Amino acid sequence: MDEEGETAAAAPCAPGVHAPSLRALGQLMATLLQAEPAPVCFKDMVQVLRRWLTSAHACERERALQVCVQLLGAYEERCEHRRGHACEQFGSLVGLLGPLTCDASATSRWWAATCLGRLLQIGAPAKTTDVAPWPNEIRCLRERLNTISSESLLVTSANTAKLVCKYFPPAQATDFTSTILESLLCGRPVCAWAAGQWMLTFLGECREQISQRAAFFSICLWLLSVAGCWP
Repeated sequence: MDEEGETAAAAPCAPGVHAPSLRALGQLMATLLQAEPAPVCFKDMVQVLRRWLTSAHACERERALQVCVQLLGAYEERCEHRRGHACEQFGSLVGLLGPLTCDASATSRWWAATCLGRLLQIGAPAKTTDVAPWPNEIRCLRERLNTISSESLLVTSANTAKLVCKYFPPAQATDFTSTILESLLCGRPVCAWAAGQWMLTFLGECREQISQRAAFFSICLWLLSVAGCWP
């Protein structure tokens, strides 16, 4: 458009372009996961998405979250035989997605909660005759994220963190904390505050599982206090 002297107003309707593009991208990811070793390919895709999930632009975060939902769905289908085993990027993804449950965009908050639900679905125990309670919980929490009250939003985000922590694999603790600290130090105040809340919730809910990493988490607490997120 720059070369032809046109303006952004002359561009085609963006929503009409994005929808089919995202569907095509989802199909491409599913194909790649089938052609390559799933864990390796999945890790590479998460690394690519990481840049956009932490973007300062709301529209880029929103699209990245939609792609992330598709990626997790494709990974779950590809690795159905490994149900009950959390993916290797569980900790990192929770660190990225958790603070986004307080994103300025209600759509992004909804997608972030959906992604967290998919992560739990992948790592949940194999299907039994009993229905696990968390699917309904995550749906209810996701609906509550559609609020204009900052206080209610933070409470719902913290409750979501508590739910995720119930199923948190101890081996993923270091990945989670290193990622959540990046969110803590980002330039968006609400995201940073939400990251602090997720870290504090994690430390409170999973303290018995992470006792051997006390030195590492002491450093994390110090960083939280410096950032003003520790009371």
